[in-house]
Amino acid sequence: MNSRAQNFILLFKLRTIAILTILAVICGLEFFSEIKLRFAAHITLIALLLLINARARCLFSKEISNKALFLFLLYDTLIFAGHIYLSNGVVNPFIGFLILPIILANIVLSRIYAGIIITVSITLYFLLYFYYLPLEFKADNPPDFFFKLHMLGMLISFGIIALTITAVIYFLMKILKEQNDELTNYKTDLLQASHLKNLGIFTSNAAHQLSTPLTSINLLADNLQNELGKKRSDKNKMSKQLKLISNEISRSKNLIQNILKKTEQKRSFKLSSVKLGDFCTEILEEWQEFFPNVNFTFNCSTKLAKQKIISSDSLKFALFNLLDNAAQAASKKITITLSTNNTDLLIKISNNKTAQHRSHQGHGYGLKLSNLVITELAGQLDFSENATEHQIMINIPKDKIFNETS
Repeated sequence: MNSRAQNFILLFKLRTIAILTILAVICGLEFFSEIKLRFAAHITLIALLLLINARARCLFSKEISNKALFLFLLYDTLIFAGHIYLSNGVVNPFIGFLILPIILANIVLSRIYAGIIITVSITLYFLLYFYYLPLEFKADNPPDFFFKLHMLGMLISFGIIALTITAVIYFLMKILKEQNDELTNYKTDLLQASHLKNLGIFTSNAAHQLSTPLTSINLLADNLQNELGKKRSDKNKMSKQLKLISNEISRSKNLIQNILKKTEQKRSFKLSSVKLGDFCTEILEEWQEFFPNVNFTFNCSTKLAKQKIISSDSLKFALFNLLDNAAQAASKKITITLSTNNTDLLIKISNNKTAQHRSHQGHGYGLKLSNLVITELAGQLDFSENATEHQIMINIPKDKIFNETS
């Protein structure tokens, strides 16, 4: 909610307080004092305030302009001046309330509109000195009756103005605190973005530097495999180990090439659409090559698997990394389950615990980046565990992941 909307709600609350206060004062004087008020006229003005307040309530969900704030405040000022006109003009002890529109105008309006409100308030005060309807009394009263009544009115007026200004300050402080919290969150997001930028530069640099030694290791592994062809002893065992080394190096080189490609080419904003089942199968088949000893079960309904999603390399990376993390937690069986609720796509990755089990919840860059990718999609990443398994639950809003045209 922007500051203008908050100011509009502040005016609504103050108007509500004003309606209740004026109604209480009018009824108190009419029924419990010797003053004969123009009761019907005052009630009519209160009804007009109620109508404008009802209209203001209907605008809470709308975009509020500076002009709208001005018009509502001007309307309030004129209605209040009407009450003063009906009850003795500037001699009325409640005339001091005309200072409130001036205070509010300087807080919530632009300089031009605030200047108009100030000019109107001063003009009304000046006119009420000459034009007003005098008070009438129900019976003859002692000479000092009016003076005592006026002093009582000034006392009540001072108390109400003091409480109103206190309420204004309270609401404004609350608004400022909310805006300060929003600013703090924005600064945190900026710091996080800056951290990711620096991390990207570091990753690009590391990719360039790691490419050469990985190529050398790969060549050495090939040479060792060729040498083993001339020997019989431990050939099978060593060949399997070298093959594993070679696979891991190939995977590392592919990752580095992808990083270099991303840093050298212009970013493309074209999004591809793919079936959810195909998207997950592609990730799982690639991931299985690097963890052949880990059994996995993929659960997804046929209807859900056929739905098209907006594919992205970043989401692939996040899921691949979470699967890696589950496999490295000394687990031999992983279950991936896809489902939906009314609002979200739900992805659950669960793995059985073993004696060597270690928690998923680490502090490495991989998990942090996976969490950031899912957060960018307005999703949520949660970790939980029980006596037999550890679970990773991913919630992604449907409107952020599913292709609406599918």
